[in-house]
Amino acid sequence: MSPFSRRDLFRTSAAAATVAAGAGLLPATAAATTSATFDAAGRPAASVRVVTWNIYKGGHGLGAGNLPHVLDQLVELRPDIYLAVETYGSGEAIREALSRGAGHGRYTGVQITDRPAGKDNLWIFTHLPIAHVYPKPAGGTHITDFNLGGIRVRLADGQELNAFVTWINYTDPWVGYLIDENAAGVRAGLTPGTPPSRSWPPTSARPLSSGRSSTGICPPCSRATPIPS
Repeated sequence: MSPFSRRDLFRTSAAAATVAAGAGLLPATAAATTSATFDAAGRPAASVRVVTWNIYKGGHGLGAGNLPHVLDQLVELRPDIYLAVETYGSGEAIREALSRGAGHGRYTGVQITDRPAGKDNLWIFTHLPIAHVYPKPAGGTHITDFNLGGIRVRLADGQELNAFVTWINYTDPWVGYLIDENAAGVRAGLTPGTPPSRSWPPTSARPLSSGRSSTGICPPCSRATPIPS
């Protein structure tokens, strides 16, 4: 059984997602948000709950028994659309749990990252009718279906909504291990350090996916671990 509480486990949620509907752009979501679109007369047209969550190594990153806790929390959120990051072999378990317990009927899982189980990073789950699955990114050298993909769903009022899931590595080479090292240092009363040979690119978007949280919050900690600068 995981040594961390449900609140600790929920702190691992993080990712970046963009959702667009009809003629307008819906707000990006963090955890769960219910957003409404409006028709030409200003009346609410549809309400959609979107969840985006990096579940960390398929939900197993905090221990072999952690995935059921992740699924319980996800079902409790009852998403219309779930944008999954680090799915890594747990896609069918997620689809079954949502179909069984979220109260929306059968969910469909769309595997965005076309790789074998264990390397299948991005998925999208929804109970809404899927009108279109967008083709994987092509022609570039850095962005693949490991990083980006999307679908278009049909809402009850006839509108269609685009939902994209993304995972962006904010360092090259990867230095996400610093979050664990810094967390251990904070618990030991030390000041987090940074490698002297590494420098960050000048962008405010670098913490989009740390493998844990965009704020650097780690499961055993009750406060945010500073992200190196």
